[in-house]
Amino acid sequence: MPIVVRPEDIRLPKRMLRKDILYRLGLEEGKQIGLQEGRQIGKLEFAQNMVITLVESKLGYVPEGLEERVREIKDRDFLHALIKELISSEKVLEVLKKELNL
Repeated sequence: MPIVVRPEDIRLPKRMLRKDILYRLGLEEGKQIGLQEGRQIGKLEFAQNMVITLVESKLGYVPEGLEERVREIKDRDFLHALIKELISSEKVLEVLKKELNL
Protein backbone atom coordinates (compact mmCIF):
# COMPACT_ATOMS: atom_id res chain seq x y z
CA MET A 1 0.00 0.00 0.00
CA PRO A 2 1.55 3.35 -0.98
CA ILE A 3 2.16 5.99 1.63
CA VAL A 4 0.67 9.33 0.68
CA VAL A 5 2.11 12.48 2.22
CA ARG A 6 -0.14 15.49 2.05
CA PRO A 7 1.41 18.96 1.65
CA GLU A 8 0.18 19.97 5.10
CA ASP A 9 2.01 16.95 6.59
CA ILE A 10 5.39 18.32 5.58
CA ARG A 11 4.99 21.18 8.06
CA LEU A 12 4.46 18.78 10.96
CA PRO A 13 7.36 17.87 13.24
CA LYS A 14 8.93 14.54 12.22
CA ARG A 15 7.49 12.73 15.24
CA MET A 16 3.93 13.90 14.53
CA LEU A 17 4.33 13.21 10.80
CA ARG A 18 5.18 9.58 11.47
CA LYS A 19 2.21 9.15 13.81
CA ASP A 20 -0.14 10.77 11.31
CA ILE A 21 1.00 8.54 8.45
CA LEU A 22 0.78 5.39 10.58
CA TYR A 23 -2.66 6.43 11.76
CA ARG A 24 -3.88 6.90 8.19
CA LEU A 25 -2.33 3.57 7.16
CA GLY A 26 -4.13 1.89 10.04
CA LEU A 27 -7.39 3.52 9.04
CA GLU A 28 -7.00 2.40 5.44
CA GLU A 29 -6.15 -1.14 6.48
CA GLY A 30 -9.16 -1.20 8.79
CA LYS A 31 -11.43 -0.06 5.96
CA GLN A 32 -10.09 -2.79 3.68
CA ILE A 33 -10.62 -5.47 6.32
CA GLY A 34 -14.14 -4.18 6.97
CA LEU A 35 -14.96 -4.28 3.26
CA GLN A 36 -13.67 -7.85 2.96
CA GLU A 37 -15.68 -8.97 5.98
CA GLY A 38 -18.77 -7.24 4.60
CA ARG A 39 -18.37 -8.99 1.27
CA GLN A 40 -18.03 -12.37 2.98
CA ILE A 41 -21.17 -11.76 5.01
CA GLY A 42 -23.02 -10.66 1.87
CA LYS A 43 -21.97 -13.80 0.00
CA LEU A 44 -23.07 -15.97 2.92
CA GLU A 45 -26.46 -14.26 3.13
CA PHE A 46 -26.89 -14.62 -0.63
CA ALA A 47 -26.24 -18.38 -0.44
CA GLN A 48 -28.68 -18.70 2.49
CA ASN A 49 -31.35 -16.79 0.57
CA MET A 50 -30.72 -18.93 -2.50
CA VAL A 51 -31.39 -22.14 -0.55
CA ILE A 52 -34.64 -20.74 0.87
CA THR A 53 -35.78 -19.39 -2.50
CA LEU A 54 -34.91 -22.63 -4.27
CA VAL A 55 -36.89 -24.71 -1.77
CA GLU A 56 -39.84 -22.33 -2.02
CA SER A 57 -39.83 -22.48 -5.81
CA LYS A 58 -39.63 -26.28 -5.88
CA LEU A 59 -42.18 -26.95 -3.13
CA GLY A 60 -44.36 -23.86 -3.33
CA TYR A 61 -43.81 -23.17 0.37
CA VAL A 62 -41.02 -23.00 2.93
CA PRO A 63 -41.20 -25.83 5.50
CA GLU A 64 -41.48 -24.75 9.12
CA GLY A 65 -38.09 -24.21 10.71
CA LEU A 66 -36.19 -24.23 7.42
CA GLU A 67 -35.37 -20.54 7.32
CA GLU A 68 -34.05 -20.53 10.90
CA ARG A 69 -31.98 -23.68 10.25
CA VAL A 70 -30.49 -22.25 7.03
CA ARG A 71 -29.64 -18.94 8.76
CA GLU A 72 -27.63 -20.91 11.36
CA ILE A 73 -25.35 -22.33 8.64
CA LYS A 74 -22.17 -20.29 8.28
CA ASP A 75 -20.33 -22.58 5.83
CA ARG A 76 -20.75 -21.15 2.33
CA ASP A 77 -19.28 -24.24 0.66
CA PHE A 78 -21.87 -26.43 2.36
CA LEU A 79 -24.64 -24.08 1.21
CA HIS A 80 -23.34 -24.19 -2.38
CA ALA A 81 -23.26 -28.00 -2.30
CA LEU A 82 -26.79 -28.00 -0.88
CA ILE A 83 -27.98 -25.69 -3.66
CA LYS A 84 -26.55 -28.02 -6.32
CA GLU A 85 -28.15 -31.02 -4.67
CA LEU A 86 -31.52 -29.28 -4.40
CA ILE A 87 -31.41 -28.26 -8.07
CA SER A 88 -30.69 -31.76 -9.29
CA SER A 89 -33.04 -33.62 -6.92
CA GLU A 90 -36.71 -34.34 -7.48
CA LYS A 91 -37.16 -35.20 -3.78
CA VAL A 92 -36.44 -31.89 -2.10
CA LEU A 93 -37.89 -32.88 1.27
CA GLU A 94 -35.65 -35.95 1.46
CA VAL A 95 -32.59 -33.82 0.71
CA LEU A 96 -33.60 -31.38 3.44
CA LYS A 97 -34.16 -34.19 5.94
CA LYS A 98 -30.81 -35.78 5.10
CA GLU A 99 -28.70 -32.60 5.01
CA LEU A 100 -30.45 -30.35 7.54
CA ASN A 101 -32.17 -32.89 9.81
CA LEU A 102 -35.57 -31.28 9.25
